[in-house]
Amino acid sequence: MARNKLAKVKEITSRTKQIVLERQGGLSITGRNLDSGVNYHHIVSKGCEGVGYEFNVVALHPIEHFNYHQGCKIQGEFRDWSPMEFDLFIDDYMKEHYSGWDRDICSYHPGWDEKDYFDAMKGKDGRE
Repeated sequence: MARNKLAKVKEITSRTKQIVLERQGGLSITGRNLDSGVNYHHIVSKGCEGVGYEFNVVALHPIEHFNYHQGCKIQGEFRDWSPMEFDLFIDDYMKEHYSGWDRDICSYHPGWDEKDYFDAMKGKDGRE
């Protein structure tokens, strides 16, 4: 049972994809146009029990996503990042959009539903 729940919360639903694209204005997190395709990237990876909720997902251009996972430079619309710089950029971006966000909250917590994750973020700094 817990294994099925874990697999389910790792999935990125079509609803989550829509929310992520709206949050990013229809662009990659780097500002790059996504007309040629979009990949949805778990910030905390599925292998590290990262959940598929909007606060753990960013939209990337397929080349950016490939380069990230290959450990190569990520070329955005306005600048380039090393993979480590890109992680910091993503962290800053998510903190701007989700009060109390941090990578620890993005991992699977048995018994939590989506609301519990958002409540935990609110509890980190007291803001709504």
